[in-house]
Amino acid sequence: MGNRQLHRRRGLIFALMSRYLVVLVQVLGTLVSTPVILAAYGPAMLGRWALALAIMGYIQGIDLGLGIELARSVAASRSPEERSRTVGAALNVLVVPGLAAVAAGLGLGIALGSTSGRGPWLGIAIGCGGLLLPLSVGGGVLYGTDRQVSRNAFTVGATLIGLAATIAVAVAHGNLALLTLAGALGPLLAGVGTTVQAFLKTPGVRGHLRQDDLTEVRQLLGASIGVFALTASGQVIAYSDTFVVDALFGPAVLGVYVVAMRVIGGLTSLTNQLSDVLLPRFADPGAGPLEQQERIRLAITIAACIGFALISILIVFGHQLLNLWVGPHYQAAWGVALLLSGAVLLNGPARVAVVWAIAASRREGLTMLALFESFANVALSVLLGVAFGFRGVAAASMVTLVVTNGWILPTRLLPRGGLSWKRDFVRPVGQSALLVLPISFAAAALLGRASVGGWWVLPAGAGLGLGVGVGLLKWNLRSSRRLFAPT
Repeated sequence: MGNRQLHRRRGLIFALMSRYLVVLVQVLGTLVSTPVILAAYGPAMLGRWALALAIMGYIQGIDLGLGIELARSVAASRSPEERSRTVGAALNVLVVPGLAAVAAGLGLGIALGSTSGRGPWLGIAIGCGGLLLPLSVGGGVLYGTDRQVSRNAFTVGATLIGLAATIAVAVAHGNLALLTLAGALGPLLAGVGTTVQAFLKTPGVRGHLRQDDLTEVRQLLGASIGVFALTASGQVIAYSDTFVVDALFGPAVLGVYVVAMRVIGGLTSLTNQLSDVLLPRFADPGAGPLEQQERIRLAITIAACIGFALISILIVFGHQLLNLWVGPHYQAAWGVALLLSGAVLLNGPARVAVVWAIAASRREGLTMLALFESFANVALSVLLGVAFGFRGVAAASMVTLVVTNGWILPTRLLPRGGLSWKRDFVRPVGQSALLVLPISFAAAALLGRASVGGWWVLPAGAGLGLGVGVGLLKWNLRSSRRLFAPT
């Protein structure tokens, strides 16, 4: 193995480890902040806080997909001047909606502050979301130049500071506006740190726009629309449940639902890290088609193994773990989490295909499909929510995610990379499902009848997940070697 290849492999390992460190810290934040807020305020405040963070997430979606497209363009750039034109175009495009959102947040805060309790926290959520738009450029530059360890180091530090601020506000029983500001503090600090790092340490990168860069703006926006459709549909599905449950059932029920969403959000983050780390590798112009196919195939297999390992923990020990985490009054969240678990099972493997399509600019024809998917999920959530309660909202998201991530996206994207949906997607996912799900549900039934619980479920769950993940990976890799062995 040459020195260059060894260096690239070592860089990939460090990048993946740093990504999982970010997820570990974020999961730690969720594990700590959720019971603290529930104890200090109750489920209604947790629901309103989640609503504020969802609004901030929607505002960040105004980036039109430029964040991911910027990383892809920077990774594929062949000179510092080309990279500089791309970064300058992205920054100047995002400044306008960012400042508009900040102005709208200030206006709403002032206008509603005297007449409604929603004014301050709503204004803070919108304004902070606007600030995060131009601040996302720095993370995109570090991502695209494969300096993910530096990017993730800022994220870890900022997340810990934001967590400390959130706990301090909750312990002091601060109002929702202060709690929202504390929740936004981590992303804001990470954005400032990565932007400063990117502009100081990346050769030739500048933030101003010259007249001859207007063509770069048009090209960047044209390429980012497809990315925006794909990412926006995921955001709508992720955040729409918050608004639907709040509108139909109120903040108290939303607080219970948010517990389940936080569980699934943490598990989904664990399955997504592998594909996100690989975006610069997928955009590498020096990699041949066969090398890229092998990368995609292996990443899908690993993502499926990670997803089913995590779901086995949720099925077998989820009831006991929820009891340890937030107490016995929120056990309804376990059933909701099981309904939403389709996101964990299929989002990881599907995201590999999506990230490859973004990196390789092979996402044509998916814009309208992604937008239709997001609006269909909202309509189905309202319909099933009215008919079956808040569990119907979770079922609607499960149906949408399974159909989209398990069938529509991989069947459209994988053939463009020379891969087969049945052989390279259904096979590893289906084998894992047949091996894990029946045994997990049987073990959960036995454990439930025994009515056992306690702190021992923590090492037991970790051991179960590790054993299932390693066993599935060995099984699928052995099966793949037999399938692709030369004849």
